[in-house]
Amino acid sequence: MEDPRNDNLLSEALCQYKKWVQQEYLNCLPNFCACPPPNCSYPITLFKIELLPKSINPSFFTFILNALGNLKDVFGYILESSSNALQFYIGLKTISDTSSSVKLLTNGLLSTFPGAVFYQLSPQDSKLLLKKWFNPNLYDTLSCSLVIPNTTDSTHSPINEKFLSLMKQEEFLAFFLAIPFTYCEIKCLIEQLETLSQTLSSFSQTNYSFSCNTSKSIALHRSNTISKANGSSCTCTTGFTEARNSSNYVLITPSTSFPLTGTRSLNLSVCRNETKGCVDTDSKSTAEATNKTDTLSNGTIHQKNTQTANNDVILFSNQNKAVSEALSRLNMLISRLVAASQGPMFAFSSYFLSPSKATSIRAAYTYTGLAKDPTANLQDSFVITWDKEEPCFSLLLETLQTFTPLHFRPTHEASDVVTSSVLITCAELLNSFYFPSPS
Repeated sequence: MEDPRNDNLLSEALCQYKKWVQQEYLNCLPNFCACPPPNCSYPITLFKIELLPKSINPSFFTFILNALGNLKDVFGYILESSSNALQFYIGLKTISDTSSSVKLLTNGLLSTFPGAVFYQLSPQDSKLLLKKWFNPNLYDTLSCSLVIPNTTDSTHSPINEKFLSLMKQEEFLAFFLAIPFTYCEIKCLIEQLETLSQTLSSFSQTNYSFSCNTSKSIALHRSNTISKANGSSCTCTTGFTEARNSSNYVLITPSTSFPLTGTRSLNLSVCRNETKGCVDTDSKSTAEATNKTDTLSNGTIHQKNTQTANNDVILFSNQNKAVSEALSRLNMLISRLVAASQGPMFAFSSYFLSPSKATSIRAAYTYTGLAKDPTANLQDSFVITWDKEEPCFSLLLETLQTFTPLHFRPTHEASDVVTSSVLITCAELLNSFYFPSPS
């Protein structure tokens, strides 16, 4: 049976699903063209963390992250690890009012983590340190981890606490970047996903119906009719005829004879015949007729109808399993975004730089494995690497130095730009935010 639905519409919807939900294009980022950092630059303020004790209730810091997100400030933190030391920093790229954002972050750290020890670096020192961190000559490989931080771990241990215990005395730089995602942007994304969900819903299941109708009718008619007719006729005719005849005949016949010579003679006669007659006839006739007919009809009809019907209906559905699974995953993502839309969300990405390719890749996969929630089926996790031989290696580090996520332009889609990030909530960002006391 031919499906009347538009196959092209289904193909387009599945392509959008792969792009917005599965994000399969992230596996191909090394093959894309890296975009240069924006021309406009905003000030970046760095804080050196000397001591950040455990908080009685770390969730209070989500209030600070929400406030920074509403101010559209970019939040980042850096772990600098070597064989004998660990250094921790917080970075803040302010879009509007630098002093207000710095004061907000400072007071938030002190109130959430009582006894915290940290200090703010000068703008010049911040620039020098950023330039040192993202110097392409110091590293062999850049690895990027794109994963939604787990908030359901039964151990309740911060992700970075476990990460640093597994990466002890390794030389690497871990850079975690969170770009605020505004309410309007989240709302727009939800509308796009809802439209996609409606489109896929029409292809998730096809219902078929087959029916067979059998009808049988038997009719028996029996009639008995008796008719009686009784008629009489009477005709009376009266006629009268009177005739009168009168005739008068007059016949006058004079004649004369003249002798001629010899034996001959001439006879001369004049004849007149006059007839006169008269006939009168008078006829009169009267007729009278009387007819009478009586008819009696009596009929009896017997009718018997027998009708039987049999109606068989077969209903079955054909489910597109791939579309149904995609629809289920898509609806979970929509529910997640709707629940988190009241506050800001963040486009989150993690980067690991190391002079050793093995260390960089190991750090990315270790963090991904620790951060990923094995019970969630929202979005896939990705690890992407770039070696220093890549033409775009220096450009990538230059972009990260400005606290800007990496953007790429696919070679076959000139107008489509993709970003190396995943969308997370404040609670998920907080779970990846951890600074143990330096030993």
